[in-house]
Amino acid sequence: MINATTLRSIRNADNDTLNAMIKEINSRRSALQKEIGGTFAVGQNVEFTGKRGETVRGMIQKINRKTIIVKTDFVTWKVSPSLLRKG
Repeated sequence: MINATTLRSIRNADNDTLNAMIKEINSRRSALQKEIGGTFAVGQNVEFTGKRGETVRGMIQKINRKTIIVKTDFVTWKVSPSLLRKG
């Protein structure tokens, strides 16, 4: 959860400062995605929650820089590593 000091800094920041914050946030998000993605391997069984709330199970077919390709019985999904669980 974001604290009051951080919120105040965001609200009082000028455009250049906001752009620098956004760049840093995106960089951190990418680093986290790489870290999480490194815990998976091709051929591993995984699961994730689909758009309608159903649990989707499949096998990792390919690991990209930002996404992981998961093959199920009927569909191939492109999923963010942060949404996957080992299954």
